[in-house]
Amino acid sequence: MQFNTHGVIRLWRENVQGDYHRFVEVMKMRGVNHDTRVFELDFGDEGLRTYPRMRTHPGEFRPEEFFETGIDGLDALMGGGVALGGNLLLQHDGQASPHSVLTNLLVRAIEEDMAVLFVPPVELPPKRLRGIIDDRVGDMDELLNDDQLFLLDFTNIWENTRRNVFKPVAHDDETTESVFRTIDERRGDRPLLSLINVEAQLPVLSEDELRQVRFWEEENFFQHEDTSVYFFNPKTIGEQLSMFYKNGAWQVLRTWIDANGLQYVKLEKSPSGYMGSTRLVEYSDDEPYMNVQRPPRPPQGGDES
Repeated sequence: MQFNTHGVIRLWRENVQGDYHRFVEVMKMRGVNHDTRVFELDFGDEGLRTYPRMRTHPGEFRPEEFFETGIDGLDALMGGGVALGGNLLLQHDGQASPHSVLTNLLVRAIEEDMAVLFVPPVELPPKRLRGIIDDRVGDMDELLNDDQLFLLDFTNIWENTRRNVFKPVAHDDETTESVFRTIDERRGDRPLLSLINVEAQLPVLSEDELRQVRFWEEENFFQHEDTSVYFFNPKTIGEQLSMFYKNGAWQVLRTWIDANGLQYVKLEKSPSGYMGSTRLVEYSDDEPYMNVQRPPRPPQGGDES
């Protein structure tokens, strides 16, 4: 029956914390770019209504400026991109790579004449990271020498001969706070994009120290237009630390690969965009090398973001 019909709508009732609620899901609507998320149903004096029309915050709480990733479907999913002056948490399952998103953010930051602070993950060793930056972004040595790129080598695997490559694990005088102060001085008037791999810091900083550094950054380091992205696999850092970063994030993206080998991305927290929507990810041979399935267009007269 579902195969032969043009549309399939599922209606059901379930218990939510002691109260029964009615739900609706449009499972199929042939030829219509429809919203596939679950909505609540309400029977009122004015008839039937679905809730909520928007799942993100009202207008006064939504950011006015965004930092586009350059990946059209992802920017549409997030309501414009990464909120400028905010912070994004990018979670992955260890199989779905976050690097395409990070690389596109790096490309956009350099194009916008921003400075970039990067804590690279272990799986991106120096030769591999240098190749990616040289190929997609620009000459890495020039970016370092021009005070536009700063690398924090918590894993102690980079050569210590380049300007703006800091090694907090190797030098007693290069504490995390002192490195941040040096970066703040050298970047000048440029806004900063921070791409920080949390796992890479764990060999040097305890969980309590990571929390302290996170609060210190907000109070003493980040300026109004600075934007930060934290990324990690939650299974490698523990539930409590993972929730600490999730609770403090403006936006939360999660990406994973399912049993069929398909990669998905879901917007789990955001002041804008299609919160709760899961979209398919695919890769291509052309820039930006990553495509994200676009969310459905908002209905006329309404704006999901």
